[in-house]
Order: sequence, then structure tokens, then C-alpha cells
Amino acid sequence: MKKLFFWFRILLSVSLMALLIYSVDSIGVTDISYGNQLWFILPAFCLGVGDRILMAYKWNILLKVKNIYISLKELTVTYLIAMFFGLFLPATVGADAVRAYAVAKGGHKTSDVISSIVVERVLGLAALLFFAMASIALCIIVFEETFAVTVWPLLWTVIVILAVFLILVPLSVNRSVFLYLSRPFKIISKYRAVQTLKEKIGTVYHSYIEYRKHLKEVSVFFLLSLLENMFPILWSYCLALALGIEISFLYFFMFIPLVLILRRIPVSIDGIGVHQGAFVYFLSFVGIPNSQSLLLGIVTHLLTIIVILPGGLFYAYGGLRGRIERV
Repeated sequence: MKKLFFWFRILLSVSLMALLIYSVDSIGVTDISYGNQLWFILPAFCLGVGDRILMAYKWNILLKVKNIYISLKELTVTYLIAMFFGLFLPATVGADAVRAYAVAKGGHKTSDVISSIVVERVLGLAALLFFAMASIALCIIVFEETFAVTVWPLLWTVIVILAVFLILVPLSVNRSVFLYLSRPFKIISKYRAVQTLKEKIGTVYHSYIEYRKHLKEVSVFFLLSLLENMFPILWSYCLALALGIEISFLYFFMFIPLVLILRRIPVSIDGIGVHQGAFVYFLSFVGIPNSQSLLLGIVTHLLTIIVILPGGLFYAYGGLRGRIERV
């Protein structure tokens, strides 16, 4: 079944890219004037690297709560290796499994490592949704609704998802809710495998809810997650400048968080096709030719791949931990 889904994702990625390339014309690409603006690629690359370092720094905050002390340098290497594997595994989930295994393999409690990643993803998604809501609202204030007829439905959709999310997160740290949801296990708990699974989930859950006692660290993590959302916005804008695509920075402020949300849906290989399609769809609202939007989507995706390629070298050199002590 897993192999079938893997090939489905490859087929979907190829099909989406083929459809996008077929549906655009090449005239818009010929209108691009590079001039002397290609140097914007350098700050875009630096922002991509900085984003990965910030991701590792944020995770380190959560790990320290569990008395897991790893240098930022080592954790950054582990993050790059995991994201390299994530190119071939289901979006987000595959990379998370790799880095959880890599850190736990170093002698740390697996439940604590997993709970730190769960908190990281939950708060990261909450920050992304909040950022998307704020950015759409800002664009409505600045540009009104003249640039996209779907802007209000889009805003309300994000608000509803965020509201549901903000309800579910507090419930997730409520022991009573956990006990209620675990009732079905009692019916089939006579099976050893089910009992073992229940115990493991319970261990991770108890490690997860302990983060309630560390609101300072959790708050710092959330604020840094809000800041992190600026990185893909900035590097996308830099790459647009490098390609000579004229578009307001505020449009990126609105669209990129939505692109990131869609890319997290694990239906294609590393978001290929979904990422580029989102660029074509959203930038069409502001009059950017589909050919230019597709090119920008491809280039921004390539940047994220180039930034994490060193992870493959670290893995080839020293396995999942990257032999950071020798680097």
C-alpha cells in the first residue's frame, strides 16, 4: 500500500507539472528582464540558510525543556539531513521521523523527542495560520478587495481553520479528553500489541502535556515561529526581483503563507506541482502572467532544495548524526 501511494505521489507531481507547463505560454517568460538584478539570488540563498538555522534553534528550545542538550551546530546538521530525506518521503512527516530517530539514537528518551516535535508542529502550524490571517487582513486594508474577488472567502476560511485549531490545542493538553478518547482501547486491550501501543502513546502524551509548565519557552518558540514565516516571504520576493518580475512585496506577504499551507498537504513528492500550482493560482489574482508565476514557483522550490542538499553530504559522510564532531 505504501509503495502504491508513493508511486501515486510521483504520478501526481509529474501530472501537475505537465499540466502547468502545458497551460502556460512562453510569451510571459520572454518579457522577463534580468538586467543587473541577478545578485538578489545571494540574499535569497542566505535567507534560506538562515531559515534552516532558525528552525534548529527553535527546536533546541523545546528539547532543552526535556533536558536534551545538543549544540545548535549539531542540531542544524541533523535538521538538514532529515529535510534531505524529506525530499523523498511524505511532506513533513517523513523528515520528522528521521530527525526523531536520529536524536533518540543518541541516547535520549524517544517519547521526549517525539513530544518536542509534536509541539513544534502544532505551534508552528498555529503561527502560520495566524500569520496568514494577519497578512490577508493587511492586504485587504492596503489594496481593499479589488485585486481578488475571492479574498473575503479566503480570509474567513483561514479564520475558521485557526479558530478550530485554537479550540483543539487546549483540548489536546486536557487529561480528561485523553482518557475519554482512550476508552476504545479498553475494549481491545486484551491484545498485547494494542496494550503496547496504548502505553507508548500514553508516554508520549504525558511528555507532551508537560510543556504546559514551560509557558515561557513555548511563548518564545511561538514568537520565533511568527518571525520564521517572514523568511520564505523575503526570499521569494528577492527571487522575483532577480527575475525582474514586478510585484508588490505585500502580495508576497499575503500569498506565501497560503502556499506554505498547501505545500504541507502530503499528496505529492516534496510538494512538487502543488507548490508551483499555488504560485500560478494566487499570482494570477494580481495580473502576473502564468508563465512568470510558474517560473518563480520553480525557482523558489529549487532554492529550498539547494539549501538542504548539504544534508545529503552530511549523511554520506557520517550517517544520521552527520559526525558533527568531525565537521
